[in-house]
Amino acid sequence: MKKIVTALLILTLCVSLAACGGKKNDGATTTDAPVTTTAPETTAAPANGDVTPTVEENTVGGKHWATFVAEKTANPDITAEELAGKLVGMEINQFMGGTIPVEPGFLSGFENYEVTGFESGAMFCPMIGSIAYVGYVFDLAEDADVAAFIKGLEDNCNPRWNICVTADQTVIGSIGNTVFFLMCPETYPEVPTGDDAGMALAE
Repeated sequence: MKKIVTALLILTLCVSLAACGGKKNDGATTTDAPVTTTAPETTAAPANGDVTPTVEENTVGGKHWATFVAEKTANPDITAEELAGKLVGMEINQFMGGTIPVEPGFLSGFENYEVTGFESGAMFCPMIGSIAYVGYVFDLAEDADVAAFIKGLEDNCNPRWNICVTADQTVIGSIGNTVFFLMCPETYPEVPTGDDAGMALAE
């Protein structure tokens, strides 16, 4: 069943790229133009080993981080895939999302960088569409160097991994040996409600 879900997610990501043209301009890489993003700054790891990102709590990234902390704190034994499902299923997300287990290797959002050093992980993302949103939950070994793992993610993530759009925020942190990673918009557009929704449809 997981293989079927994996194949479907990969197919939808391919459809998304095809809808955007699916090519780069004249061989240029996606990092040629300067990109303005929220820096993936993290505070120094305190004594308990947790790494708290510097992110405003009312942003999309901030709300996801708060959910990650709440879910992991309430259920320390939650799996990476279960936690990823909680994150992508947040009410704030204006899309149908899904999760996919990942293994060490080349992951979406990291150009020419092989993400290794984790025991289990899960990606969470929109099922279809061009949205600057991709996230991961990684479970590292008990003796892993969490700070070094996070530094590798910080140094090698690309907010323009999706050629159609650019993420505004990169948020990375950890609780113990579980690492949170998300590239996303800072805010979502407001969804019209009531009479405003009818007017928007009429236009």
